[in-house]
Amino acid sequence: MNDHPTAGRDPKLGPRYTGIPTFMRTPYVPSFEGVDIALVGIPFDGGTTNRPGARHGPREIRNSSSLMRSIHHVTRVNPYELCRVADVGDVPLDRVFEVDMVMDDITAYYQRLHAAGAVPLTAGGDHSITFPIFRAIAGTLASLRAHSKWKALRPVISAKRRPSTAPVCRSRALGTTTTTTPSPAAVVSAFATVV
Repeated sequence: MNDHPTAGRDPKLGPRYTGIPTFMRTPYVPSFEGVDIALVGIPFDGGTTNRPGARHGPREIRNSSSLMRSIHHVTRVNPYELCRVADVGDVPLDRVFEVDMVMDDITAYYQRLHAAGAVPLTAGGDHSITFPIFRAIAGTLASLRAHSKWKALRPVISAKRRPSTAPVCRSRALGTTTTTTPSPAAVVSAFATVV
């Protein structure tokens, strides 16, 4: 269903080495409207300490995924006929050296994406990107108390001491999962992190 009105020509019709690389050669659609599955890049690795370079992940995954085929070789299913899939680009990060601001930018971006009804599939970045995605999607389930806890914990969860590998524990500590358990769809969307 790559009939999105702003998508233009279907990139899968041309040779794999032509055009601007997009995730799995899907159309580049900068808006979220009319998109069922949004392929998103987060080129950020400021939450890691000894292995930088994950910020190059989204670009390289776009390049490598140009070799993917439209039809699954075993099931013979073409997922692009079942729903509208588009590359919506990268999350804009203007202040990459301010980790808390980046986390807020990612959360705000995913809140807009979630409000538009698109399911995100994310290619990152380091592990720290998982938490703001989860916060954006499961945040609608949070009590008002959770937000004040987050502000109180911000000095403690600083750029130097931010644990990047425990997003579920962090969300539980901040209260985002205390009132209601997130739906399976919210969890799958939040944790569809590729790299």
